[in-house]
Amino acid sequence: MTDHNFNISPSGRLVALVLTGAVLLAGQAAWGQIDIIDEDSGLHIPPGRTVAAIHNMTDGNGYIWPINMNGAVQQGTNYSYVGGMRILVDGGTPFMASAAWADADGDEIEIGPGQSGRLKIFRRVRVYRDQPLARWLDIFVNATGHEIRVGVEYQSGIPHGINNVRTSSGDDQWGDDDSWFITAVRQPTVPSLLHFVCDNASPVRPDVAIHPAQITMRYNLTVPAGDTVILCHFESQNNQTAHNQSIQAFDLRRLLSDLSGAVRGRIVNFRARTGIGDVYLNRTAEADTVVLNSGDVIYGTITNEQFVIEAFFETLTIPAEGIVGMEAGQGDQATTRTVLADGQILCGDIVEGQLNVTLSTGGQLVIPIDKIAQWSYRISDERPELSGIDGPVVLLQTGDLLGFELADADLTFRTPHGVVPLSASDVRQVRLATGSDSGHQALLMNNSRISGLLASRELTLSLTLGPTVTVRREMVKALRFAERPQPDASLTRLTLTNGDVLIGALTDQQIHFDSDFGGGELTATDIRSVELSATHPGRARILLWDNTVLRGELTSTEIGFQVIPGPTLNISTAQIVSIVRAQVTPPTRLGELVEQLVVRLGAESYTDRESASEELKGMAPTIIPILRRYLQSDDPEIRRRLQEIIEHLDSQAPASGQIEFPIHNQPVLDVRS
Repeated sequence: MTDHNFNISPSGRLVALVLTGAVLLAGQAAWGQIDIIDEDSGLHIPPGRTVAAIHNMTDGNGYIWPINMNGAVQQGTNYSYVGGMRILVDGGTPFMASAAWADADGDEIEIGPGQSGRLKIFRRVRVYRDQPLARWLDIFVNATGHEIRVGVEYQSGIPHGINNVRTSSGDDQWGDDDSWFITAVRQPTVPSLLHFVCDNASPVRPDVAIHPAQITMRYNLTVPAGDTVILCHFESQNNQTAHNQSIQAFDLRRLLSDLSGAVRGRIVNFRARTGIGDVYLNRTAEADTVVLNSGDVIYGTITNEQFVIEAFFETLTIPAEGIVGMEAGQGDQATTRTVLADGQILCGDIVEGQLNVTLSTGGQLVIPIDKIAQWSYRISDERPELSGIDGPVVLLQTGDLLGFELADADLTFRTPHGVVPLSASDVRQVRLATGSDSGHQALLMNNSRISGLLASRELTLSLTLGPTVTVRREMVKALRFAERPQPDASLTRLTLTNGDVLIGALTDQQIHFDSDFGGGELTATDIRSVELSATHPGRARILLWDNTVLRGELTSTEIGFQVIPGPTLNISTAQIVSIVRAQVTPPTRLGELVEQLVVRLGAESYTDRESASEELKGMAPTIIPILRRYLQSDDPEIRRRLQEIIEHLDSQAPASGQIEFPIHNQPVLDVRS
């Protein structure tokens, strides 16, 4: 392939080329594919009309869904439920919240937040008006700097007693290969229930127990530090025959189409990640598939040896073995999208547009491309169901998502804190800042966010497809270098007025501060948190390692901060909202006492071990960093007790980013995360 240089501008001709991280089956989506973060996440229903304690909604077949203030079905049609889809976390009381509101269309409500330990929980319930189906999105928000593991249980009471069970595998009990099940009762006037629980390939599956009058589904859920995960379920009231039709028509893509990519990407029990530029292909393992514009489906063997595709940068000849399938353009996406075996998608016209198909009966068909909605090859080892791009990608304003060589990345960044050279190894993404036509935001591997602008006016990228392309800075919507962050919960978190978050360590040894009762300097390592007033510049509240609270004026004009890993910056105090140190080491004297108590955790006497445990549990959470040093102890008794003590102390600590306090008579400050 010949290399070419192209200058692409917003006014230039550009046929969209999308290289996505997944090739998808109809009704399914890929797990773990490219995820360009959408800041406008759509995680919640916009605040709207407040709904009553029990909110009635009706589905497309006239079945009633009365949803109460814990997000459960109060009764259902003819008492098909009694408390359906109740949720309990870590065996506690059922979820309950005091606020609920509906969307503009009135077919979805949100309830929350509820609190379970250090998790915030929201429940969204949608009832579809075009089919007998309801959807639950249970949103678990971890605002802390630590991973949280919880047991989540769903309970559905069946007042008339379950008479018959059928699962997706055909058994009468839930198994490891099941994704849905139906429960029926004897009374003919009471609808049976269809429960869509997960898909077979999801890494997060529940244990399901079906009792005579109750269904329970149990998950062991992990919510990463500073992250959000979602459990999704679908329920249907209907008769057995209609349920069979619902199963055949179940299309996850369509059922989640109202959700943003950021929301779908957080669903863990369905493969709901759909990324950018999705192509859904109806593929089977038995035959190649052609779907005509009329909706008719043809199965057979596609015999074309190659395809010529007119991409925006050059015309490419792609061997048939390098292609998975094609989807015709629709609506705003007017160009054909051809899915390659390595996960790329070429958008552009197909030259010599016809498809040659051999039927299983031996007949030969020649089908014009413009008569086809989509076509695809059968699933095989050479063309797997899911495939994805490795390495960095660039997303352009046009929607093009292109793989490129890492060595091309010039991530020099102009920020309010000066020109900052960023290393691609430290950066997860660079994206267009929300609501900005020219600004960018760097998302670092440690979850830091830095706003600014790519310093280079043009980026010259060596595409993995072969050619070299030069794009203007304003064309770049996002650059992605890594799929997952690598947060470090032990680091300090600094939040700025523009919404940026820096994670690392203070580099200044002293903080200049005039308290209300005298001036002086504070040692940075003694500080747990600094909160600045939004209405009184320089006015601050400082929390020390021993929970001493000082109020006064922060006289330092700048604070040095090292992003770890990343650059060292001098941050104007006028731009700071808060500083929260995750680990505050107590003074030497207290440290020695803690270490003595830790040694006693392994004492021969049970009384000594218990006494040491209770003394440590009675101390402040600031001793946690010392305790963590001993988690690698050779004594299993010490390790066990330390883990228990750390969990106890951690539950007593304020959540990072959630500290609230009044300054003088001003309203309470809500620290933004």
